[in-house]
Amino acid sequence: MKDGIWRFGLDPEDASAFLVPYGWCVIEAPAPETRAQRHVEPTGRALTCMPIGRSVYAEHL
Repeated sequence: MKDGIWRFGLDPEDASAFLVPYGWCVIEAPAPETRAQRHVEPTGRALTCMPIGRSVYAEHL
């Protein structure tokens, strides 16, 4: 950890394999464009979602 900041990166394609041993199942890993359509566009704001910042929705088994 540098300067008290913990950074972690993972290829979105590897998220499921990473989470399964901990008892989690990936439900969805929407692309940035999908996230923007669902969550930004309805607000009327002119923003985009950065391709480097991905999100994964997972549920504990």
